[in-house]
Parts: sequence; C-alpha cells; structure tokens
Amino acid sequence: MSILDQAEELRQKAIALLVQERQAIDQKLSQLGYDGAPRELKRSCSNCGAADHNARRCPKDKTTESAAG
Repeated sequence: MSILDQAEELRQKAIALLVQERQAIDQKLSQLGYDGAPRELKRSCSNCGAADHNARRCPKDKTTESAAG
C-alpha cells in the first residue's frame, strides 16, 4: 500500500467520523426543537416600530427634524 493510498484511507475515515458526529449533533438539536430551517429576521424601526424601514430611514424622524429646523 502506497503512501497516497494510506492518506486517502485516512481521509475517508476522517470523513466518516465527521459524518457520524454531524448526525449525532443533528439528532441532539432536533430533540431540543431546532428544525434547521433558517429564521427570517423580523426587523423594525426603533423610532416608531414599523416593519417597513429602519430608524435611519424613519419618516417620522424626518418630519420632526423639519419641524424643529
């Protein structure tokens, strides 16, 4: 058996171990209620609470600036 064959065999064993670890982690996560789906972030404006913009783009903030100026 050549060195390259031994290296490939070790690589395959490492991959198999990592797959087993991943399966164990996935099983633990599913027991804890994690389904693996990415969560959609619910962002909202910190000035007025609307979900269609952030504080930097808040229309209420612009109206108060123009009224104060």
